Amino acid sequence: MSIQEERLNYSPPNHGYAKRLQSDLKDSIKDSMRGWRRGATSFRSDIGVQLTLIVEKLEQTRLEDRPPSSVDSNLPESITKMWTVFGFSLHFPFTNVEEILSRIESTEIHRNKNPQVEFGIGVRVFAYPSGLLSVWVFLCSLVPSA
Repeated sequence: MSIQEERLNYSPPNHGYAKRLQSDLKDSIKDSMRGWRRGATSFRSDIGVQLTLIVEKLEQTRLEDRPPSSVDSNLPESITKMWTVFGFSLHFPFTNVEEILSRIESTEIHRNKNPQVEFGIGVRVFAYPSGLLSVWVFLCSLVPSA
């Protein structure tokens, strides 16, 4: 005899909530970066689309228990020819937005002083049973190549 129930009941993934959180989180990151920079800050949506595709691959790699290095996380050559790119991905189990913003701020990516700097941001939230949320953020700074 066990004190554990014979059948464990998990609530289904809440994909609607994950989608709303993803949008809210992306907006919060952009607003925070603008505040941290205290000046004009522009985000490239075309780059953001590419970064989101990369984090989708990273989540799949995590689920398959493969190393992240097995993912091609390079931006297309059409972008890297025009820009000097510095960026990275961050992965979090979701607890709250403030914790994610704090961790992003600690990277100091927003401190790029180049007057021509632009940023790319990809955010993806994956929903799992019992309210678990896997959050990926890919940030990069882009400076026009000389």
